[in-house]
Amino acid sequence: MTRRLHLAVGRPALGDSAANDGANGGDDGGGDASCPAPAADPAFLSDAVEIDTSGHFVCAVRASGQVVCWGENLNAQLGINPPVDGGAPDAGTAFSSRGIVVPGVTGATHVAAGYQHACAVVAGGGVWCWGANTVGQLGDGTTTPRNLPVRVLAPL
Repeated sequence: MTRRLHLAVGRPALGDSAANDGANGGDDGGGDASCPAPAADPAFLSDAVEIDTSGHFVCAVRASGQVVCWGENLNAQLGINPPVDGGAPDAGTAFSSRGIVVPGVTGATHVAAGYQHACAVVAGGGVWCWGANTVGQLGDGTTTPRNLPVRVLAPL
């Protein structure tokens, strides 16, 4: 289930285990409690204009049009390489508690965090998606997972 989050001054930081009740992007009891709660530096998100979560990862659009994501990255939903066989340190990142700027997305106006993938709408009307793609949810005409954002193809 996707939820829109509202940033509030004076609330515990995202990922604060004392406030990990699901209202701030952490596990709400319906997911895997062993999954670390996503967190971010509040100053880094001071210019966030939109934020969305899928439960195990969160993405925000900054006023600059950058998209920043954090949390689980097992399927490249943060827009960077996920871990591979054995999770060697140089093989990718399984989780990030800090915001990671999604490369290749500029001028974003909206973001949606799906199940193990994310998409951003950019100024001028384009849509870019990244992450898992088992059923073609990235809209690029393939079922290949994407570490980096790909432009959604126009309908047939």
